[in-house]
This record gives sequence, C-alpha cells and structure tokens, in this order.
Amino acid sequence: MLVTPVGQGLTFAPMVRALGLRADDNDQALLRNEARAASVAAALTALNELDD
Repeated sequence: MLVTPVGQGLTFAPMVRALGLRADDNDQALLRNEARAASVAAALTALNELDD
C-alpha cells in the first residue's frame, strides 16, 4: 500500500528533469503566493484555537 506513493514520489522528479519540464516565473509566483496564503490561514487557525 505504501509502495505505490513512495515509488511515484521517488520517480517523479527524475522523470520531470528527463523531460526537461520547468515552471515559468508566473507558475513559481503563483505557487509561492498559494504557500504564503496557506501559511497565513494555518497561523490564523492556530491563533483562533488558542483563543478558545
């Protein structure tokens, strides 16, 4: 059961490199902004839980 996700996870990055795929600057900015928004949401949730 764990073999499939681990196997896919280990082969994904080499496959992407072999295909020569790269994210452009807009894709990287979008991912960065989504990560920032997720971290802010997690922080706000943690603060709300402390208040309860």
